[in-house]
Amino acid sequence: MLSKSSHLFDQVHDRLWDLIIKGEVQPGERLKDVEWAGKLGVSRTPVREAMRKLQQEGVLLPLSAGGYQVKNVSNRDMEELYTCRAALEQLATLEASRRLTQADADNLTRILALTDAALSRNEIDEIFRLNSEFHKAIFEFAANNHLIFLWESLNKLVLFYRSALLNKVKQRPELSDAYLKRLAAKQDAHRSIVKAMVEKRHTTAAELMEAHVLASIQELAQSS
Repeated sequence: MLSKSSHLFDQVHDRLWDLIIKGEVQPGERLKDVEWAGKLGVSRTPVREAMRKLQQEGVLLPLSAGGYQVKNVSNRDMEELYTCRAALEQLATLEASRRLTQADADNLTRILALTDAALSRNEIDEIFRLNSEFHKAIFEFAANNHLIFLWESLNKLVLFYRSALLNKVKQRPELSDAYLKRLAAKQDAHRSIVKAMVEKRHTTAAELMEAHVLASIQELAQSS
């Protein structure tokens, strides 16, 4: 049962989002507000509001018969999203590179070191988390509020798509080795981006980031 000490709508939304990201609620699964109200021990109103927000975020689809369905991710969805993401991240990297301070560079280097350690231990969940932290840091260092707003609007779907892939890997151990190799390649790309930023090769850093994100389109399509 959820706490009554804060807004139930936010709690219900975060709980449903967490279950979807963890794969406990699967793509294609149908959600009814009355059922989830019972499971969470709340009225139907905050559940309806939470599901409506998840629809707006692109995670749930409304059903004509009532209720919602967790979206199944198509290759076209991924291509469209990552094409937009690549453009945003290219610009963010360009601005972040131009503004880069020593503290920023140290933080990116810290993330790279932690990712190396996680890769050595095959800790897929931790690598996933650090990958998100790396990209978030780039946008923060760009210090462009409009870019951050646009990125945050896309990032929910990025996490949703990547989590769907991660959950599939967890369910099929034979995919783990190939997935870890791709994660190692991503780490190499991150390292090259940081090197270019530190060396003040701003345009190169931005181009490397764009290529890095666009490469994910093929990776996600092959794994879907």
